[in-house]
Amino acid sequence: MASAKLDLEAINKKYVEGLETVWPMPKHTIKMFHSEACPHCKKVLPLLREFERQHPEVSIDYVEATTERETKHLSAIFGGKTPEVPTAIIDGKYMVVGEVNFIERVSFALKLSEKTPPIREERIRWLLRS
Repeated sequence: MASAKLDLEAINKKYVEGLETVWPMPKHTIKMFHSEACPHCKKVLPLLREFERQHPEVSIDYVEATTERETKHLSAIFGGKTPEVPTAIIDGKYMVVGEVNFIERVSFALKLSEKTPPIREERIRWLLRS
């Protein structure tokens, strides 16, 4: 009786590809610092949750920035200055702070992160020079 040699690498690759079709792996990560007491955060969070629902390639880690540990972490990001919320860190490269045009700026930062050229309207809106 001959034994068949298993190609474990091929089996593993097929298994991982199958998982990605059922459960897409996030392409981008956002660390979202917020506070339940912040009125600006209360406006931004529902919009961000909807954005997350529409973009399965984005994984968002919501961090309540009211504990001493998280406040110190956020303060370090701001160079020792008083931290501001809402603040989103996109792929560890870009930071979006404040409520105004929050989702648009997050979308723009995601494009920058994947090196996708911004469209003309974005260049004009965010005063980019090409």
